[in-house]
Amino acid sequence: MLVTSKDTLAQWAMAFLGLIATGLSAWAVILLKRTLLQTAIATKAAQESVSVTEKMGRLQTQAYLSFNGTDLHFLVNEGVPISVHVRAKFRNTGQSPGKIVYGFCHIAFLADLEAPFHPRVERTPLHRTTVNVGPGEVRWIASHPIAIKGVLNALSERRSLVVYGCVEFTDVFDQVRRVENFCAGISFHSDPSQMTDGITASHEWHAHQEYSITVS
Repeated sequence: MLVTSKDTLAQWAMAFLGLIATGLSAWAVILLKRTLLQTAIATKAAQESVSVTEKMGRLQTQAYLSFNGTDLHFLVNEGVPISVHVRAKFRNTGQSPGKIVYGFCHIAFLADLEAPFHPRVERTPLHRTTVNVGPGEVRWIASHPIAIKGVLNALSERRSLVVYGCVEFTDVFDQVRRVENFCAGISFHSDPSQMTDGITASHEWHAHQEYSITVS
């Protein structure tokens, strides 16, 4: 069988077209890979954007409990105050409900409110609680009552009544506990052992500036 020049030319043409087709197929595969890579990058960026948006939304709406001052509650017997306990107040400044799940409020007497104060408190089941705090609401936890005589003795020795403690709280987003510590000195406006027109002594509080509370 004779092979003519025309047959040879045709074979070369078909081989050339085959090479072109192979090259185009390879280029198409490369373009497809690039497209898939760009799609994956865009999808990841979109997911990260959604994650950031969700995180920002959560930060803007989650519960935030902050120390909001103190109240005094006196136990009175026949018109005479005999003991007092301090209520540490907390306000939810967030936009969703919070829940206090653990908290304590202790009293100490310090000779110098400017000196560092670093109490260590043992964790105990007695401090567990369930106190719901809606947006804008205020709740409190109380110290144990302390005898007025003990307060007067401390004041006569130029020691300040100090209330300190912490609350641990969660919110509707998760059960991760966040902590709000507090430490404040109490200054009475009058004699806490006396009542005036049926009203017990008022007070003001002063935040301690250098303290830390360790719960172990």
